[in-house]
Amino acid sequence: MFICGFIKWLLTWRGLAVALLFTLGACRIFRIRDLENIQYSIKSKTFTTEYNRLFTVKYSDDGQYILLSLNGVQHELKRAISASGARYANKDGSIVFWSKAFQGNHEEAFIEINGEIVLRHAAIIGE
Repeated sequence: MFICGFIKWLLTWRGLAVALLFTLGACRIFRIRDLENIQYSIKSKTFTTEYNRLFTVKYSDDGQYILLSLNGVQHELKRAISASGARYANKDGSIVFWSKAFQGNHEEAFIEINGEIVLRHAAIIGE
């Protein structure tokens, strides 16, 4: 009896709303926990720009996240959709890191902050 009553309640608008909120809450909890458990490998790359500005990128083991060290601050960026090359962005898209490999094993990167490219034509100087 209890199960039939619960199913009838769940099929009402109120029941569906509660079920939806519970599901969304659970998804949010698991997403936060996943971000806290990201394992970063020892693989990192140091870039320099034409004006000798340095920044470092450390990759997660699965390649889906990076830690961008810029001006003494670390920013966690997630892999984002890109037509060409690798693109990573923070949650609100205000910080973006792009890199692209060219022929001859040459990789170039740039950083965009609040829609403006602040570092461009960065080349790897150390891995």
